Amino acid sequence: MILQTKRLILRPWCEDDAEKLYTYASDPEVGPPAGWQPHTSVDNSREMLRYAFDDLGMNRIWCGYYDGNEKSRRVQEKLGFVYHHTTEGLEIKQMNEIRTGHVMLMTREVWEKVSEND
Repeated sequence: MILQTKRLILRPWCEDDAEKLYTYASDPEVGPPAGWQPHTSVDNSREMLRYAFDDLGMNRIWCGYYDGNEKSRRVQEKLGFVYHHTTEGLEIKQMNEIRTGHVMLMTREVWEKVSEND
């Protein structure tokens, strides 16, 4: 499945993508708003990748965003994720910060409906 907007294309991961991911994820302006340190190598970029529904057979995928990161919230909603709950006082050790996080959920059923529309 491929999801595409004017400014974004989401498609299955290819091993060749690791170098481009590293270029993006090593930018110190990218990771910290999402709660992670900039990537330090292409191998570091390969670590955070998982195949959930198709390859791992998951029934639910959880994701989230921190207060103030509305771009992440909007992307998650466009993909079909729905709000589940908020957690305050999250310790983000990598960033040495305390944040409020909002958790979103996509079920296999929603995924299958979204996939049918492609």
